[in-house]
Amino acid sequence: MNKKVVIFDLDGTLLDSLDDIAISANAVLKKLGLPSHKDEAFKKFIGDGARMLMKRALPKNSDENTIKKALELFTEIYSQTIHENTKPYDGIYEMLESLKQKGYILNLLSNKPQQFTLKYYDKFFSQFDFAYVYGQSDEHPKKPDPTTALKIAKNLDVNPSEIYFIGDTSTDMQTAKNAGMKSIGVLWGIRDENELITNGATHIINEPKEIIDIVL
Repeated sequence: MNKKVVIFDLDGTLLDSLDDIAISANAVLKKLGLPSHKDEAFKKFIGDGARMLMKRALPKNSDENTIKKALELFTEIYSQTIHENTKPYDGIYEMLESLKQKGYILNLLSNKPQQFTLKYYDKFFSQFDFAYVYGQSDEHPKKPDPTTALKIAKNLDVNPSEIYFIGDTSTDMQTAKNAGMKSIGVLWGIRDENELITNGATHIINEPKEIIDIVL
């Protein structure tokens, strides 16, 4: 029997974390005496790791020292924030439970730093027993580098072409393409349909329950 495998992105796919990321990043900008941004702007800042998040939030042409300082502050502030606004999107738990019941092996691959990825997995999703949970680290390069996605495929002994990669940004769609995997672009996250289609989404969906129909 062939193994059935899916890989999920975290922020904007499983977890609605936009408000708390924006709050933390704006707190950094305030500490640095720089202008803040509305939540809507962070939809374009998120998706490529914490360093790129802060680089995009800072004024253009900010020097490397400023970016480094902002990243350090963000890591400190975000790790201490209550995160009372962060929660799974509606329908996510039901979808994950259905996949588990149907024998799917669940995995998580995020550009969120590893420490935060594990923290949120433990808080919200550990009951679903994901096989592999990876965030960005020195060992696991950022998406759209396919290294870690292919590592999951190899560890599970599954052909990448049989795996569905599910995410909400161009980065996720490119990761799937680079890894030779099928992709599902979700529209409840932080980016729009045009971006997902332009970057090669195999499927586009509006609700988590649609994932079940596609993978089956």
